[in-house]
Amino acid sequence: MKGILHIGMPKCMSTSVQAHMRQSDSVFFMGIGPSKFVKPDVLLAFQRHIMRMPAHFYDADAIANVFRQNIQEAEGRGAALFALSDETIPFPRGYARADTSYLERMQRLKAVMPKETDVLMIVRRPKDFLQSSYKYRCVMNGLSCTYEDYLRRLLLVGDTNFLGTIKYAYFAETARQIFGRVHVVAMEAIAEDERALLRLLNDPNLAAPVRDRLPRENSGMPNNKFANFRELHAPYGETLGDDDFNNLSPADRLMTHLDQDYFSGCLTSSLAREQTLKGLRTFAIGMPDRSPDACFAMSDETRKKLVDYVEYSNTMLKKIYDVPVERYEYNRF
Repeated sequence: MKGILHIGMPKCMSTSVQAHMRQSDSVFFMGIGPSKFVKPDVLLAFQRHIMRMPAHFYDADAIANVFRQNIQEAEGRGAALFALSDETIPFPRGYARADTSYLERMQRLKAVMPKETDVLMIVRRPKDFLQSSYKYRCVMNGLSCTYEDYLRRLLLVGDTNFLGTIKYAYFAETARQIFGRVHVVAMEAIAEDERALLRLLNDPNLAAPVRDRLPRENSGMPNNKFANFRELHAPYGETLGDDDFNNLSPADRLMTHLDQDYFSGCLTSSLAREQTLKGLRTFAIGMPDRSPDACFAMSDETRKKLVDYVEYSNTMLKKIYDVPVERYEYNRF
């Protein structure tokens, strides 16, 4: 039994790769997170213990047993590849929190994954990554600032959205030290020819496209339609704000039967906000295309800072993992 550990960086085809592995007959797919109906034992072992448990309270034997049982099940089904994928692995916050370091999480995974495990990381042109992240925040969360202000904030506070641009090399190199075999693949190369990726995923059908599993635009809205959305959204200002506290999950909505004024107020406000954004998205898509240029405008000063910001990561990607950063214009904004 061989293993594949997919370190999913945000906005880099993670969901498409996960969907492909989930539907493959030759892959035993461990799971990708609590929203994907993962088996309870895997969810507890991975998302809670491996990702978050402090070292002094980590039960390595119990976690190893969970993985051992699943590997045996994979062998019993005749699968050739035992796969684990999660876009939260690299994050210092979120599911992983700060209880365990990235290095420690990799060491824990090394101890329980099959002996022969390859690591897969997909990277993306920083300009496209940042535009996709910004668009998603606007369309799905109601972010109202300009693209210039969004980038300036990221540069000022070192937001985790920059994980997709400058942390590629760091996470890949740490994984290489632990697992030995790391494959860093550019999204742009996959768009040209994805046979190498399909071989890595042990898919004998090299004509089955990974990239077609989901729409290419992660937010589901092309740039020309996004220009319409920005125009429609402008009058609302901060009223549909990007406040994570008010982004209630499906589990939260189970509390609608409660009659406390506080919970009722939060739920009503959140649902109204979501419905408003959904309506704006629907109207934007139905309108004639508009030029997207103004949506992603930035100053020369910000552009230069971005180029300087990604220079080190681009150098490492090229030097260690042979990613053709010049060909795909990874330093162009």
